[in-house]
Amino acid sequence: MAESLVLASASPRRAQILRALGVSFRVVVSGADETLEAGEDAAAAAERLARAKAAAVARSEPPPILAADWMAASLAGKSFPSEKWYVEASGRIVKTPL
Repeated sequence: MAESLVLASASPRRAQILRALGVSFRVVVSGADETLEAGEDAAAAAERLARAKAAAVARSEPPPILAADWMAASLAGKSFPSEKWYVEASGRIVKTPL
């Protein structure tokens, strides 16, 4: 059986991108803890969370595994976890206090 990419994400947008690219994949949600660490900046948090998702899925799935995460950061340096930010910002622009 040919290898199939494992998408370690329940993100509909990531799946949509892979489909548009014609990539064969299957989704395996990681269940990784996505809690931000105190004082963690957005870039570090996104990298740490992506690595955690990949590691969690790798315990039960063979490679290749694609995991990703993102953060929105305000000008004041506050990080917003992707899930909460998306729910708040979807369909509208949200101004956050500085």
